[in-house]
Amino acid sequence: MNDPAEAARRPPLLQRIALNPLVWAAACILAALPGYLTEGGFFPFLMTIIAGALCGIWFVNLTVRMPHPTGAIVHLLVAVALAPALYASIELLPPLFAPGTPRAIYAGLLLALPPAAGWVWITLLSRVINLLPGKTRAQPRVPLAWENDGDAVILRFRAIPMRMRELTVWIIATIVVTGALVTTALIMFSAVVERLGPRMLILALGALFAFPAYLIVTALLRRRSVEASVRVSRDRMWITAGEATHALRLSEIERLRWGTTSDYARLEVTAPGVDLALLVGIAKQTDGIASELPPLPARTLRLAETEGLERITSRRSLVTLSRE
Repeated sequence: MNDPAEAARRPPLLQRIALNPLVWAAACILAALPGYLTEGGFFPFLMTIIAGALCGIWFVNLTVRMPHPTGAIVHLLVAVALAPALYASIELLPPLFAPGTPRAIYAGLLLALPPAAGWVWITLLSRVINLLPGKTRAQPRVPLAWENDGDAVILRFRAIPMRMRELTVWIIATIVVTGALVTTALIMFSAVVERLGPRMLILALGALFAFPAYLIVTALLRRRSVEASVRVSRDRMWITAGEATHALRLSEIERLRWGTTSDYARLEVTAPGVDLALLVGIAKQTDGIASELPPLPARTLRLAETEGLERITSRRSLVTLSRE
């Protein structure tokens, strides 16, 4: 049964809806729908590609919230199932739709499947690596840990100063640009494409476009990594990112979000004059160090609660403290 206290601590319904990628994916599909029924054009293509990417992001986020290693296993099973699903969608299902409007709508929606599948496949790589025993890796990764610093505790790491919405924009932009390149390549090399067949075509597009795009964007983002630290005493928190240091009283913090695992490991703090977000999961750490944050110390959580911060969301890998 659901815990009433836990339900009461959840974010408002409208906020959850506004932050749900599926809602925006549906909006993109609705915006593209008129184009399916006419001559089409770039706008419905763009909206459909974005919708597919958002569906892929939603699924990956869902698996990240699952307990480890269940989320990675579900991610793997769905990734494997997507290959025959793509084949069936391209080769077997179209004849089942009547010519005209039904088939036109299906053909339009079909454009959303490759970017969704591509995002699921690309993000699977790091998940599978994380499942491998430490002895199979070239260098076992050491988790970050809090250190005593006088009457406080301190955590040192590397992070990218960036909010999640900016990362989402990067992801969508990458998928749109890659989709445009793929479309151009399909047109220019149509004779070769016809001889490949659906399965080989999917593998070729992934190897030539999707995976290189992922590597390039990841490298560009990691170049923005800076040295960072979080120091917490009885009533204060110091956050350093690069050359900037923010000194905050716990009583001043309006919102604190702490994600520990996966590519979405991050720190977000909102206070008067401060709106800081640090992404740790995709940052380039010192050799041998895991790109994951350790949990907030229990003492820090207790001190935050005594200063009026309430835990409104608590998951295995994400804690959000907010002032009501």
